[in-house]
Amino acid sequence: LLPYTSLFRSKAKAARPVAEKLVTLGKNAQAALAVAAGLTDDKAKAAAVAKSVHYRRLAAAKLRQQPRTHFAGTPKVKGKVRREQWRVQHDVVHLLCDRIAPVFKDRAGGYTRIIKLGQRPGDAAQEAILEWVERPAEEVIETKPVPPNPGSK
Repeated sequence: LLPYTSLFRSKAKAARPVAEKLVTLGKNAQAALAVAAGLTDDKAKAAAVAKSVHYRRLAAAKLRQQPRTHFAGTPKVKGKVRREQWRVQHDVVHLLCDRIAPVFKDRAGGYTRIIKLGQRPGDAAQEAILEWVERPAEEVIETKPVPPNPGSK
């Protein structure tokens, strides 16, 4: 029972290598797409794109995520639009390969950190947070600056 006293910390330690391997698969998929963009030969380009798809499928298999292909349309929104919205917002493989992996493209490893929070009050279980070392860029919405009131100082 003693090895399992720090349950949450051990879960963070167990999840860390999985996250690191998933980021590596995402980086490999992005690298294959970059190679495909620079090629002019159709066969070589198709092979590079197939390699990218292969890495994305490996990531999906590791995550055990099934592809979602059918979205019923509603009178106001077409199924194709709903599928694209889901892909951009909720598809984990898309988020991994297109948002998280490019942040770490120049980094050789060590994509995550574990921050120890100490003991939880109540049952004294060890707590820890597993987070990315570098954060993916958030979408920035530009707003117009508010002009100051001429009457106020």
